[in-house]
Amino acid sequence: MSIEKLYLKAMRFSERNKQYFQMSQQQIADENSILLCFCSRAYCIFLLFYSILTYVLMPNLILVICYAVFGASGVGFLLFSRYFCRKRTVSFPVIQKVCLLFVWTVLAFTISISVFPFPGQPAIFFPLGFMLVSVLFILPFFKMARTLTLAFFIFAILVLLYKMPESASYDLFGGITTLLLGYFFLYVISDLRLRGGEALIRQKVLNRTDALTGLPNRRWASENMPPCYRRCQKMQLPVAAMMVDIDDFKKYNDMLGHPAGDACLKAIGEIILSYSSDLGILSARYGGEEFLFLLGDCCREEALNAAKGLLECVRSRAIPGPDGPVTISIGVAVQLPDSDSSMEHLIEEADAALYHSKRIGKNQFTLLEAD
Repeated sequence: MSIEKLYLKAMRFSERNKQYFQMSQQQIADENSILLCFCSRAYCIFLLFYSILTYVLMPNLILVICYAVFGASGVGFLLFSRYFCRKRTVSFPVIQKVCLLFVWTVLAFTISISVFPFPGQPAIFFPLGFMLVSVLFILPFFKMARTLTLAFFIFAILVLLYKMPESASYDLFGGITTLLLGYFFLYVISDLRLRGGEALIRQKVLNRTDALTGLPNRRWASENMPPCYRRCQKMQLPVAAMMVDIDDFKKYNDMLGHPAGDACLKAIGEIILSYSSDLGILSARYGGEEFLFLLGDCCREEALNAAKGLLECVRSRAIPGPDGPVTISIGVAVQLPDSDSSMEHLIEEADAALYHSKRIGKNQFTLLEAD
């Protein structure tokens, strides 16, 4: 494989890492919280067991000090994971920093007991601890690679400074091998985690996307529109809802058939998706031939302009129908929400405005001022 191909592969892997950690922050934070709880408990048990074993079999003052210092840090991580992570939702940046700190703590402990207590003996714990921390948590690949590299150089410098020549040469050779194996296992585990995370993201997108139109579906709307509404409610900003319905769609299906009806829905969906993306507003297929828009921080005039613009987009597309071009009707409701207001009521008002548009002739919009 050429250097250029390796570089491109590394760049693609880096981009996958970036996208995964951007799109799955809450999931990663939850999983790392669980891992931190388990790892800190195992770390404390390990330190307790080996401190007792060391005291019985090989008393050494430096080892006792290492176990005492790092045992205290292990208790700190355990308390954090048990009483903080379990009782509240920990933010993604916080849990990532704590997990990285735990990695450095384990590396520092491993390096300390591998170098200082027995300068004439090989470092048997360094390869084990080094390989273990490389796959403990869900952390960005290149950040962990830099961490492992820096830890290796610290280990190598301390070995050269404090260990006997015979054991130093053994430890340096073993350390280089461990570093290369650490990179390999880190890459393999990171790639497996990325594949699993990407599959979950794809499944999540599919579950919240209408397959026919490509628009978000009603489930997506129920999850993502309320936060926008609550923000407007909290900041006392006007908010608008638009209900859109394709005129005479049942007649369209009856006369031209369901495949043609699906093609019509797809064409309208493309118009709505493009229009809502251009305006930066939330839209979704609400059910059947109905579509829902939510416009945050949107006054009466802006809502009117949005409805007019959507009508013109559909008219200009001139989608052929049984009695001429396909048209839509729109119901618009605008509200300045207070503490007693609800998004459900706003949508009901927009739905009532939509049926008023239907009753008075279709191919138009009606605006209501919601209470």
